[in-house]
Amino acid sequence: MESYGKVITGRGLHSPKLTRLLAYIVYNHDRLLLVDELADVIWENDPVSNPAGALKNLVYRLRTELVAALGPEAENFIVSGRGSYGWNTEISVETDVEELEACRGRASFFPDSDAALAELRQVDKLYAGDFLPEVSTSFRIHAASVYFKGVWLECVKRCLTILEIRGDYGEMEGISSRAIDLDPLDEELYCFSVRALVAQGKLKLAGEQYVIGCSVLQSELGISAPRKLRDCYELLQREIHPAENDIRHIKELLSEEHKESCTFFCEFGVFKRIYQLSVRSLERSGISYYLPLVSFMVETNFETGEEKKHGVIELRNGAAPIGTF
Repeated sequence: MESYGKVITGRGLHSPKLTRLLAYIVYNHDRLLLVDELADVIWENDPVSNPAGALKNLVYRLRTELVAALGPEAENFIVSGRGSYGWNTEISVETDVEELEACRGRASFFPDSDAALAELRQVDKLYAGDFLPEVSTSFRIHAASVYFKGVWLECVKRCLTILEIRGDYGEMEGISSRAIDLDPLDEELYCFSVRALVAQGKLKLAGEQYVIGCSVLQSELGISAPRKLRDCYELLQREIHPAENDIRHIKELLSEEHKESCTFFCEFGVFKRIYQLSVRSLERSGISYYLPLVSFMVETNFETGEEKKHGVIELRNGAAPIGTF
């Protein structure tokens, strides 16, 4: 929080409860807050027997800290009413979230223009992660946090789309990389990043970003081979192996330099294509085909700590299951 060039931070308040109180009052600076509402935010998981008395003491301590850090005029920042506290409405206040909303609104009036791009960049600059992390566990703040994240995501994706249309792949790479740091579970952000890297000829980095995206989405959300990322993978493969007109060169690329007897491992998109082509060939010839799924599992006896490892094989003939072994 800044006032006339002087700054006070959560660390400067030396108290999580004071930080929660100040953050919540500033966020709701346009209204008075009842004691019960403030108590829910400040002592959410540790209720007190006399919230009115405890809050009165906390407000006194907050005013003291504000005056010490920002000067005597800060004594009037917080006002009290009948069973309520709030920000002094005679003192103007500007918050990041209000500026974020204003930038989003202005950008909507300038579709795909330099003015819109400037506003969208400002939204991305203002957003620093979860809203009010000091009080993010409160149900009153959680909904707002989800909303503001959605506003930021909408704006950053629109910004990235404009940059991609304009061919500004360097900035597109930087913005998408920061966005992934803030929200590593959004598939589209990985796609923007991969396309930006491919367009700049950074094919190795693009491949690494694709693998990271698939791994994170698989481990965190259980999404295997996301569709949009698979499309990006195919784009990457076209850049790595461009169309060849020389049949002899194609033959050289396809031939195996060294015959390998080990198992062939590939990502799901490659396996899917191989499987589909194999099925088409076998169906023409009338030959039966089988698809085994091998799963390896570890069962732990929590009483003894002993681990038992075993595998399960599910066998299918076309679409019909044969059995599990």
